Amino acid sequence: MRNQALAVLALLAIPCIPSAHPQQVAQVPAAATPVAASLPTPFQDPSGKYIFLCETPIHLAIARDFDGKKSAVGNKVPLVLAEDLIAGNMLFAKKGAPVDATVLEVIRPRPGGAPGLVRFQVHSFLAGNTIVFLHGTETREGQVRAPGASVLIPVVGSFTALRRGDEAVIKKGSLFTAFLAQDTLLAPLS
Repeated sequence: MRNQALAVLALLAIPCIPSAHPQQVAQVPAAATPVAASLPTPFQDPSGKYIFLCETPIHLAIARDFDGKKSAVGNKVPLVLAEDLIAGNMLFAKKGAPVDATVLEVIRPRPGGAPGLVRFQVHSFLAGNTIVFLHGTETREGQVRAPGASVLIPVVGSFTALRRGDEAVIKKGSLFTAFLAQDTLLAPLS
């Protein structure tokens, strides 16, 4: 029993080497409805907790409309778990649990129709009493506003060239996928 415990601790001490998963948060199509998809039953360690491996996908959603115009670097992004975190037949975190994410970059719309941009990074969420660390970033742009044919008209064209693109807006319910940043021990919720 002691040898098993030491073997598990040795595995947990090995740093996670990211696999082929990109460092970006993968976007799930907006038309997809999150369904509590069960992960395979994780390994159980001697303490009775379960080991979730590094790079396990975690599905997230925007809790309310997020507007790049009203945000600044360091602001919180309203992300939540998009579905229950279920493995086997056990519940480890409930849908709607808040996820810690912050804005990394904000670019305002620019003349010539260039859109605004917001880039954010996910950090962690709470599953029971355990902080679960995540990794991934996502970038969203607003709509491009092309100057159009009026640029060819000398008087009007000079004004439409000053036209700016739209601000980056992320609608409530937009879905994303982040990944576990390290192997994590979790106990099922009661």
